[in-house]
Parts: sequence; structure tokens; C-alpha cells
Amino acid sequence: MEIQSRSKLPLLIIGGSDGSGTRAFVDVLGHLHVPMLVDDKATLDIHAPCFYHGDGWPHLVNRVMNETHSARYEFSDLSPSVQDELHEQMRICFREHYAPRALRLLMEAHKKGKELPHRIRYGFKAPVSMLLLPVLLETFENIKFLHVIRDGRDIALSSNTSPVDKFYRTFYPNAAEQVTMLHEALGNDTVSVKQVMAMQLWNDWNTQVYEFGTSHPSIDYLPIKTEDLLNPVTRFEAIQQVAEFVGSPLSTAQLCCLSQKELHDMGKSMNFQGKQENSGRPDVRTQLEAKDKSLVASFLDAGRRMHDKEQLTSELGLFKQQAARFRTQMETITSDDVEDTLLEQNDYEKKLEAHRQEILNNIPNQEARKKFRLLVTAPQQIRTDAAPPEEVKQRYGKWVSKLEHFPELSQELHAYGAKGLDLFGYAPPHEFMSRKFRSIPCSSCVE
Repeated sequence: MEIQSRSKLPLLIIGGSDGSGTRAFVDVLGHLHVPMLVDDKATLDIHAPCFYHGDGWPHLVNRVMNETHSARYEFSDLSPSVQDELHEQMRICFREHYAPRALRLLMEAHKKGKELPHRIRYGFKAPVSMLLLPVLLETFENIKFLHVIRDGRDIALSSNTSPVDKFYRTFYPNAAEQVTMLHEALGNDTVSVKQVMAMQLWNDWNTQVYEFGTSHPSIDYLPIKTEDLLNPVTRFEAIQQVAEFVGSPLSTAQLCCLSQKELHDMGKSMNFQGKQENSGRPDVRTQLEAKDKSLVASFLDAGRRMHDKEQLTSELGLFKQQAARFRTQMETITSDDVEDTLLEQNDYEKKLEAHRQEILNNIPNQEARKKFRLLVTAPQQIRTDAAPPEEVKQRYGKWVSKLEHFPELSQELHAYGAKGLDLFGYAPPHEFMSRKFRSIPCSSCVE
């Protein structure tokens, strides 16, 4: 299929609650020959730094949620001023920033003679985009949405509180009353309260997105559970569903082989903030965090002086996203990695400081842009000790042991998550995935 013809195909968008396993599906999509736009090689996301001068998806989502307080809405439900604002933001970000990159991505694949899927143009992953389906439909008119779902109990008990911190008070207009009520029910246990808040978001977001996706013929919607991708019994069928959804050129035999490959551990969610192996070295973590904060503040101060250089806005935004990711990764280093990481951070700091001085001295935009592209490719992963497949599986179903001695918390989680847990087959347990490929066996692989 020629590149021009592909422009008429739907855009593939992958979304889901933070920690749902979207990276695992991007890994599969790569094997299915899907060209994917990526800003961040660690999360495989596009962070959309072109939104609101670098604020990215969270700002856009909160603008919408502040009016809808729901993931199930129509674009016409938004006020005219917000509609105009969103049209402009989407134009800047996707028409001007990402469209040229997508074209280059397709041209490179075409040049290499790579056979691409025939049902999608290209794809990108942005988990929180699940809350913006009406906006994305308004922008692209023709989209495919792969909705990745994971047991809400595992997600709620994760130490990743990012969704609660960023969106809870915007999504729920009566958030203050809800939080007070939860504190009373759980004896002012702040950690447990946040876990129930996370379950509430998981339940409402996923059920509302499911209702929107299944009721709108203009969107091609596929909900799929990460557990079905990990389970050897359902893995082949899950991969087949995704392959059919995107129109992958791989044969059934090739999909069978893919389903039998060893699981690729994508690691924990990048927003994970729990206790790490390096907890005995708080002085190192504090030192790294302080240096990074100082560096970012200094660098962004220089960026604010560049108000007449609008072409660098998206690059500045991307740096902000990468700097935040880098700080998070500092928390995940082991004691054996400390010395190497300090050297790496020192080198990174020197380069950024030198570039900040160049910006202040008004070097040409072209040179500044070139330097930015080099700098945002700073080390994507600090740890290289990938977990074995068994550790991947252990991260699923962990809620059972975690709730064993906390009946009050268990009761609240199951109450707030009841609709979603039932809808997606978690509690009571039942089959959720369509078994349309049941009759196709996959018992051996011949490549």
C-alpha cells in the first residue's frame, strides 16, 4: 500500500489506566509490524509536550474533565471556548508536530520494504488518552482504540499514585466530601484512602470508556485484558485479536510462534514511587534529586527568557517530560549502580548547563534545536537487570496477599470497584475475551 493511500486509514491509539500493561501491548504491536510514534523509549509513550507549552496530556485532560467529570461525553458537551481551545491545541500538536514525524516513520518503513498492517495508518501510546476519545474522534474522525485493562485491585494497591494526584479532584466535583468519607471509613489511614481513590478512578474511567467505545459506531474499539496476554492459555488468542484489529501481515503460524516467545519484562510503571532496593542510601537519592531539581529550575528559567523563540516550545516541553522521568528513575537504582549513575548524572548536568548558557547567549535556533535533540536522548534506563518472566507474573494478582489482613480496605476496594471488576471478569471471575479464535490450535511453532 502506498504512503498516500495510508493517510485514509484509521489512527491506532493505545490507552488504559496507569500500570495497566500498555507497554506490553506496544511490544506485541512492534512484532505485528505496526509503526509506532514514541517520545520516550522507557515508557514508549508520546508525552505531547506540544500541548500548552510543554504541560502535555495532564493539562488537556484536566481542561476537559473540569467540564464533563466523566469519560463518557460528547465533544458538543464542552463549552464553545473549550472546543475552540482544543481544536487549536490538537492542530498544533498533531498536525504540525507529530504528522511530519509520522510521515518520516512510514517513509522509512516503506524504504526498507517492510510490509505494514493494512487496517491502521500508524499508532501511538498515551495511557490517559482514554479520557479523550471524543476529542480524538473530533480531530481524526477515524480512529481505532486499543483499551488495555488490568485488574483494578492490582492497580489500586500499586505505589503509583500519579492518577489520583493529577486527576481525582478534577474528575469528581464532590472530591472533598468523598475523601472525608473515606478517611472516616478507614480510620484516617492516608495510604488506604489513596488506594480506594485509585480504585474509584479505575472503575469509573474504564467502565465509562468501555460504554463510550461500545456505543459509538464511529470508533473501532477493542478492549483487552493484560492478564489474557500473560496467561499461556489465552495468550495466542489475545495476540490474534490484536493482529486482526490492526490488519497485521503475519500469518497464523507466525502469530503462533510469537505467542510462544518468552515474555519480555517491560518493568514496573515509571511512576512507581515505592520503597526501592536503594532505600539504605537516602543520601545518594537526595543528592541526585537536589541536583536534578536545581538543574531543571535553572534550565527552564533560561527557557522562559526565550519568549520570542516559539519554535523551541515543543523541545522545551519534551525536556520537562524527560527530566521528570529521569528523576523518577533515580529512585530505582540499586546500590551497585550508584557510582556509575552519579558519573552519568554529572556528565548530563554539565552538558545541560553548557547548553543553557548557549541559549542565554542567543545562539541560532537551528543549533539550539540540534542540541535539544541530543540532550533528550539521555540514558533511558538506569537499571539493566531485567526481571525474569516469573517476576512479571508475580506483579499480577498481588492484591490477594496484600489484602489478606486488611478486611476493611478489601471491603471498600471491592465496593468502589464492583462494576468494573464484574464487567471485565475479575470478580466474580468469568471470561471476558471474545473466543472467536477458539477453533485455531497453537500447539507447536515451526518458523
